[in-house]
Amino acid sequence: VELPPLSVGICPVDFDDDQAAMDWCVRERANLNATIAYSRDKQLHKYAVTLPSAVGEVFKRLRFLDDAVAALEIAVQSAQAAGDREGEADSLGNLGVVHLDRSDFKSAEVYLTKAMDRSESIDYELGRAQAIHQLARLYLMRGETAQAIKSHVEALAILRKHEAKGPEVHV
Repeated sequence: VELPPLSVGICPVDFDDDQAAMDWCVRERANLNATIAYSRDKQLHKYAVTLPSAVGEVFKRLRFLDDAVAALEIAVQSAQAAGDREGEADSLGNLGVVHLDRSDFKSAEVYLTKAMDRSESIDYELGRAQAIHQLARLYLMRGETAQAIKSHVEALAILRKHEAKGPEVHV
């Protein structure tokens, strides 16, 4: 997201390493949550869609799962309001992943299926591949090994078609 010019006296924060950035996110957690809600309320949808995914990974890693869910729900609302269907699909998928990490398989399946459906409806194949991959993780966690393998193979085929090497390695 393109940022406006910085105000006089405002300097961006630089971090020495990933841990320093994560520590900052923890210290600023309340402000980050407020900024996400403010972005939605002021219809600054690009920020409300992208910020939850950016900080959501840190929230998820540090087990602030309620914060991650609340932020991603805002991201879905803002993506819908802005007509950002890829952002909506990605945010739905990220919600599914957080619920998967909570072992809330029912909610995870609902969100991941919505992400897959949204991706299919707009011909967003990489989003569809990610949703299928996460559904495969869900199937594996539920002990549905054959379905998990089938889904992973399907996700791999899509990623290879698009030469998406990073996600391919992950799957």
